[in-house]
Amino acid sequence: MQRFPTQEVIGGERKTLTLEFAAFDSLRECFEKHAWLITCGTPYARAWANFAASKDLVSLINEVASVYATDPGYAGKLREIISMHDVQAALKSARSKEV
Repeated sequence: MQRFPTQEVIGGERKTLTLEFAAFDSLRECFEKHAWLITCGTPYARAWANFAASKDLVSLINEVASVYATDPGYAGKLREIISMHDVQAALKSARSKEV
């Protein structure tokens, strides 16, 4: 574990807190653990089950963001990112390779 300052929204106010974050040996390990958290982690189980049934990425983002981040604008920021053309192309490519 490692400690870093982070911006959190608590009671409607943005605050800087120093919190613990996991340390990983590689970027790959980091993303694998993050993917596991979203797909298998208890806090996100309902959101992932809904996504597995609907394939509605926006709903997944909205449900996960309400648990994952303290920033009330987090879901909107993610929705903005996924609306970008290159992200849409990457998502389309990934979906075409799904088993």
